[in-house]
Amino acid sequence: MFRILFLLLVTFNVCLAQTNRKHVVYFETDKYNVLETEQNRLLLFIQELERKEIKRVSIYGFCDDRGTDQYNLGLSQNRANAIKDVFSRLGIKQNLITNVDGKGEILLKIITSENVNIIRGLNRKVEIEIEYKSNKKGVVVKKWVKTTTRFLISKIAHKNLGSNKPSFFNN
Repeated sequence: MFRILFLLLVTFNVCLAQTNRKHVVYFETDKYNVLETEQNRLLLFIQELERKEIKRVSIYGFCDDRGTDQYNLGLSQNRANAIKDVFSRLGIKQNLITNVDGKGEILLKIITSENVNIIRGLNRKVEIEIEYKSNKKGVVVKKWVKTTTRFLISKIAHKNLGSNKPSFFNN
């Protein structure tokens, strides 16, 4: 019984704790236009968002290690701006988009030379982070879970320990 209760509470708290969502959009070498397949993935991601609950949207552009630092900063900024434009066209309010930053290149951690092109491809991206507002209903539910948990644990302890229950159940 205790295991079931524990699993239930952990699962429930994980569901309530999800306050952020992330998505990654990948790009071709030296390009900042959004590929059709990536645009479709992005559209699905945006459709799944609960727009009323969004606190902020952060968009970060990245590049691979080819090109100068100045070129890569510009390209990564253009990639971030391209994603911001997609969000704007789809009705995400401008005031929710708080960060649109080009970060430039990501350092490569090369294990073997065969992996260079794969790693470079994974670095040509924009990372999108959605932060949701804290949900007051979630706070009420968490209090209910905490109270219910204490009650069930005290019942189990009382059954197993009798009246010699530990002092932490008295709080």
